[in-house]
Amino acid sequence: MKWFEKAFIYHIFPLGFNGVLECTDRNSSDNSDKFKKLKRNIDYIESLGANTVFFGPVFESSSHGYDVNNLFSIDKRLGSNEDFKDLCIYIKSKNMKIVLDAVFHHSGRELEQFIDLKVNKENSKFKDWFYGVDFSNNNSFNDGFSYYGWNGDYSLVKYNLHNEEVRNYLLNAVEFWVKEFDIDGLRLDASDCLESFFLEDLRSFTENLKEDFWLMGEVVHGDYRRIFSDKRLHSVTNYECYKGMFSSFNDKNFYEIAYSLSRQFSKDGIYKNKHLYNFVDNHDVSRIFSNLNEKVHLFPLYILLFTIPGIPSLYYGSEFRECGIKHKDDNVLRPNIDMAWLKENIPCDIMDLIKKLAFIRKNDNNLIYGDYKELLISHEQFCFVRKIGKEETIIGINSSHTHKKVTIKTINNNSNRIFIDVLDNNSKVIEKNGNIEIRMNPTWGVILKEFKQ
Repeated sequence: MKWFEKAFIYHIFPLGFNGVLECTDRNSSDNSDKFKKLKRNIDYIESLGANTVFFGPVFESSSHGYDVNNLFSIDKRLGSNEDFKDLCIYIKSKNMKIVLDAVFHHSGRELEQFIDLKVNKENSKFKDWFYGVDFSNNNSFNDGFSYYGWNGDYSLVKYNLHNEEVRNYLLNAVEFWVKEFDIDGLRLDASDCLESFFLEDLRSFTENLKEDFWLMGEVVHGDYRRIFSDKRLHSVTNYECYKGMFSSFNDKNFYEIAYSLSRQFSKDGIYKNKHLYNFVDNHDVSRIFSNLNEKVHLFPLYILLFTIPGIPSLYYGSEFRECGIKHKDDNVLRPNIDMAWLKENIPCDIMDLIKKLAFIRKNDNNLIYGDYKELLISHEQFCFVRKIGKEETIIGINSSHTHKKVTIKTINNNSNRIFIDVLDNNSKVIEKNGNIEIRMNPTWGVILKEFKQ
């Protein structure tokens, strides 16, 4: 049993949360210890039921955090290494876990080794640190040589991971983060672009460094099995179900998410028993409140997020209906927010639901480890079961604006049991000869557990 299998993750983008994304003066006194604002909100994050904090990029960069220039120094716009260590100590005092964003595919152009390359050209001892360096060509920055950038972006310089010095540099950084900040896991940016041998090296290294160290990769498209395995990463971002969840509500078509869940997690599912990282929004996609056509669907959507197989994650502010549409500039998705103001001025009904769902999931192993099986599917109703042996938890989702009754067959035929809806004050549902009639409220759901006297 691994800690991350039972995780509920709260995702924060610190540069945005602290309003310093566009700060140009890195030595300003206003930048000193922005982590204090984060520390003030750890108790609130814990109160939601989250047991893990995932920080977006925190290391020295030139702009958005993913153009990292120093893997051993906290971004000066946020504070110092000691400031961040103080925050991490406080988080660990709450018995919570810490996950950091790791950028191992590329560096920023102000990385010390790349500056040396720009200055010394062919004579640089770091000319083999970066992929595709060609002194017979030039680039858009007029460096006098060309190289590979991530997705054609030459402000993000691709590392040459075939170089042992580069691999050691990156692994030494991980060791530094573990020893200095006691982190528990990494989210690997652009992991689908990382060479497989490096993923295997990283897995072996971190397993020896810290027991149950978690590795989760960002993967948008393709077969996730290329990235996670017993020798590579533990988990990946489940973009397939991200899309399927909100589209199923917008299009009145639960067949979309049902197809994905069966493909991934059913008896013959390709990711059966794997704990993928589930989310309804993050720092790279539009906020869920902006994505949903009918805002009331936030409620059944979060019920779905916390009951499907995988690890649920909440992006900061979305529990308060934070808005944001993805444009070319992603800063709108990474806002400076005042959590205290939101708690005072925005309805807390979504937040209260998330607290309840976190509690239910924490105390129900079916929702963490149980098998998945679809029970009923229609355009606006969806029922499935999570079960371990004969122990089952039945979930029903209703996106309709009217009450709906559905009848489902349980796994224990011809039994007559009492189920309680743990989401709705333990209201009772009677099983008759292996069938349960469920009455679902509008734009809501049920989570049914067998009542044992």
